[in-house]
Amino acid sequence: MSVVVEDKTGKTQLVTKGAVKEMIKYCTYAELNGKVVPHDDEVMNIILKKTEEYNEKGMRVLAIAHKTDPAPVG
Repeated sequence: MSVVVEDKTGKTQLVTKGAVKEMIKYCTYAELNGKVVPHDDEVMNIILKKTEEYNEKGMRVLAIAHKTDPAPVG
């Protein structure tokens, strides 16, 4: 699911949520330990391992992503 929101200054943000395995395919950065880091194989493995840990405890994990000033429709 995705939405585009606009603040009072006209800045737009695309906000998307979805399944972790699907979302991480399209991300170039991730937040890890409170810092934004480039998304590489090591980061992806950390994310997938943590997701699996939560899933084993019966939790459903969703990824949230955003993009500033997305391209206009069309």
